[in-house]
Amino acid sequence: MLLDLEMPESDGWSFRREQLADPAIASIPVVLMSGVHNVRSVAASLGIADFVIKPIELARLLDLVRRYAPS
Repeated sequence: MLLDLEMPESDGWSFRREQLADPAIASIPVVLMSGVHNVRSVAASLGIADFVIKPIELARLLDLVRRYAPS
């Protein structure tokens, strides 16, 4: 799952709390996409599998998708 911290209706922190509270989706790995300066520490505090910094490098994003969502 790809997650941005800043979304129009909600935010990444709220979504992550709701995700972890729902047993049906709690174990889905999440990759955080963000331009915040402390993205590494935010990802760690949310228990996120990995992160990519905006602007996103396509090769890094594709590598993460292959890693966490193998076909």
